[in-house]
Amino acid sequence: MNIYFGSMLGKIKSYANEDNVFLIKTFVCYIVLWFSFGIIYFLMYVYNPSSFVFNENIISSQSTFYKTQTEEKIRELNRDLNRLEEYRNEYYRWKNSNPQKPVIFLTDIDYVNERIRESKSAIQHYTRRIESITTREPEVWELADFLYFSLITQTTVGYGDILPNNRTVRILITFQLLISLFLIAFVMTGYAMRKKDRGN
Repeated sequence: MNIYFGSMLGKIKSYANEDNVFLIKTFVCYIVLWFSFGIIYFLMYVYNPSSFVFNENIISSQSTFYKTQTEEKIRELNRDLNRLEEYRNEYYRWKNSNPQKPVIFLTDIDYVNERIRESKSAIQHYTRRIESITTREPEVWELADFLYFSLITQTTVGYGDILPNNRTVRILITFQLLISLFLIAFVMTGYAMRKKDRGN
């Protein structure tokens, strides 16, 4: 067993040379850049939905998909809400019929009331978002959609399904592209120089 782990450790150390560490660090920077801009784009969309324009076909399919998913979430929340309200009603029935006895229930009633409030709030939130599907700016986009947008922007793929619709977003996209291109150029030149130095 020790021989096996010793050989594995030797392989890991052999992979952890300067070149590989350099590439891994740069790749981590690339991932952080992608993720950070994805969050920024999502926050910009939340603050001002008209910052982005979406392809009509994409809006239609996304709205259908989002509606189906969200209706299922609402059904689950309603089931939980019914169970919680039944539990709360049972608690108060028992408490009112036995005022002298201590109330012994498995779950704290304050916690149950808090869960009921959270469930009702979530149901209202999702219902409002479903109702927005028929408006000019349907609220069917999530963080994952903007992480996708950030990735296709950073890799210069650009499918055209999500487009920037104001100057601030375009400036941010320009910065993201310049930084990502700099990282790629930095990796290529740095790697080439390391190989050259090793050859001398």
